[in-house]
Amino acid sequence: MTEHSLRIKSVFDLNLNEDFMDAVIKVQDLEIKVHKVCLNCIPYFRSLFTRSPPEQRVYELSFLSAEIMRVIIDYIYTCSLAITESNVQELLEAVEFMNYVELIEACSNFLITQLSPDNCIDIWRLTFTTFLPRLRSAAFGYIQEHLEEVALYDDSSRRELFRRLSSDGFPTRQWKIRGTPMSFCSQPSV
Repeated sequence: MTEHSLRIKSVFDLNLNEDFMDAVIKVQDLEIKVHKVCLNCIPYFRSLFTRSPPEQRVYELSFLSAEIMRVIIDYIYTCSLAITESNVQELLEAVEFMNYVELIEACSNFLITQLSPDNCIDIWRLTFTTFLPRLRSAAFGYIQEHLEEVALYDDSSRRELFRRLSSDGFPTRQWKIRGTPMSFCSQPSV
């Protein structure tokens, strides 16, 4: 075991045994005992702890679910991250709010591995409300590479994609899919 692994195991053991806990994070009905020093790695918690009275012990959070808070705390203490298709969007929103760069990047990487013709437009659209340039580029590249397959999915997403592409000045050409004329990008561009 490496020195880093031993330190992580030591912190995990402190958490498991609830030794030296100095704060409680309350989310919905869940109360999680934590070490402030461990959560200080996240800008949101550093700010929360430093602007709160020193005697404050319980911190109630309302911007995320108990499940997502548990995923984040588990990652802090174990370096094991449980990202799934069903929790990635909520997790991404929470860690963006917290400015937890490491987990933002992990969510982005996960979404890149999940790109498919049926979800790439939604993932690309997500990047317009978040700052994930690598994910935006990957999703857009996927759309361009699999354009014919993508066009067979959700009409509203397809229309939105073509509207955005046209408004962004991308060179387009007319194609017919299922008898419907559609404009498609004629050359890769991001």
